[in-house]
Amino acid sequence: MPPLPPRPPSLLLQVVHLYLAVVDAGERPVELHERSRAISLAQQWAQEEDADAVEAIVDTAYVAVRAGTDVEKIAREVVRRLQPADCLRLLADLGRMAKADGHLSLHEARTIASIRAAFAREQRALAA
Repeated sequence: MPPLPPRPPSLLLQVVHLYLAVVDAGERPVELHERSRAISLAQQWAQEEDADAVEAIVDTAYVAVRAGTDVEKIAREVVRRLQPADCLRLLADLGRMAKADGHLSLHEARTIASIRAAFAREQRALAA
């Protein structure tokens, strides 16, 4: 897979927020396999970043998610900054994140659906 063009760290931080929201990190500690999956997926978005920087971004996002985040607002901001193909890629990544433990919970499915709906609303607003 070719690397994506360089992206501001704040976009990567927002993407990781969405990863962690899917696994309900705001309500419970992130499990090791979930953190590892978040790091792995984030590295694919920021191949120019070293591994330590990506881990720091994941940890920063975790602290922010625990403090409370507006997932729909973040999703709408992210969709404004990504190309449509990258939005599809992110939605696929959210599914991978949800299945980090081998199954898809109802919360995870609902969160992904909510993010997908926010993406669609924002894309319609941008097209208008």
